[in-house]
Amino acid sequence: MKTLGYILVISIIMGGFFYINPYTNSKEITIIVTEKDRECNRDECKYIIYTDGEVFENTDSWLFFKFNSADVYNELKLNTTYDVKVTGLRFPFFSWKRNIVKVESKT
Repeated sequence: MKTLGYILVISIIMGGFFYINPYTNSKEITIIVTEKDRECNRDECKYIIYTDGEVFENTDSWLFFKFNSADVYNELKLNTTYDVKVTGLRFPFFSWKRNIVKVESKT
């Protein structure tokens, strides 16, 4: 019974890490948009941004006070360079993509 308790505590700690870490791991990078798309499942749709080096999602984020994903998606132009702030982790096994939370045009 004691072992089960330890396993439960470790599972909660690891689960918390994997839930919180993507939101606290942010970085500013430069990208060139090569393609844009929408990815939908039964519950929701996400805006997907393809770049010269990585695939990102563009979704609203309460933590970063970003509520204009549709506007950002509309304003991004193909073959244009942007400075962006991204958050999260890229983990292909779970189809996790980093989220674009801030965009500034390089022009």
